Amino acid sequence: MFNPLILIESFIGLLLTSSKGYDSKLLHNKPVFTGFSAQGSSFPSSRPAEVAGSTQQGSSSLPPQVIEVTSPECGPSPSPMLKQHTPSGDNHFPHLTWTVPGEYIPLIKSFMLIVQDPDAPLPIAPVHGIFYDIPVDKREVVASDFEAVTNGSSDNNMLKGGFRYGKNLRGTIYGGPRPVCSHGPHRYAFMVIGLGEGVDTSGEKEAITRDRLEKEILVGEGKVVCWGLWWGTYENKLFG
Repeated sequence: MFNPLILIESFIGLLLTSSKGYDSKLLHNKPVFTGFSAQGSSFPSSRPAEVAGSTQQGSSSLPPQVIEVTSPECGPSPSPMLKQHTPSGDNHFPHLTWTVPGEYIPLIKSFMLIVQDPDAPLPIAPVHGIFYDIPVDKREVVASDFEAVTNGSSDNNMLKGGFRYGKNLRGTIYGGPRPVCSHGPHRYAFMVIGLGEGVDTSGEKEAITRDRLEKEILVGEGKVVCWGLWWGTYENKLFG
């Protein structure tokens, strides 16, 4: 049955077409990452020489983007996401895989994964999902990994994939793409981060927020070892 409210949403989406592209709000564009640049401070001396001397291709102001992330389900970055990844479908997290250069692996204690939309008509890049304490030997995530553990454990933000989730904008484990109708294609940044230290969540009674995680991983040199990015896209059209 056709919902007439979608016409109002579509009209608003058209009016806000130019309100997008808040890339500066994405985590990997935070100024603290400049501490890893070739012109700025160097890597900690404990890093291997071949790592300490490396820089990210195409940018000297970010940590080394050496983790290769792709989606066997959708394709290489950037690729359209499927309806099953949206709230209109099954709201499944897309299947992602990543590889890490061998010289970085001994430095990584765990991975973190954050999903943001820089094209939402808001002066922020809304967080669709935050996941941390991802085991260092894990190299892929699938939809079933993001199901909550329901075995009576007091650890109420543990997932079946063996890692934890933080608080997203919708207060759910993961919120798939749901752009404003007729607002045009939205980009979704899936950022995989190799951490040199674990995330301290002691004292937290609920799933922690992005701000808390940022403070944990971005304060101090050496916490972020390396990172990688996969871009998914999705468009919510009025017809089709």
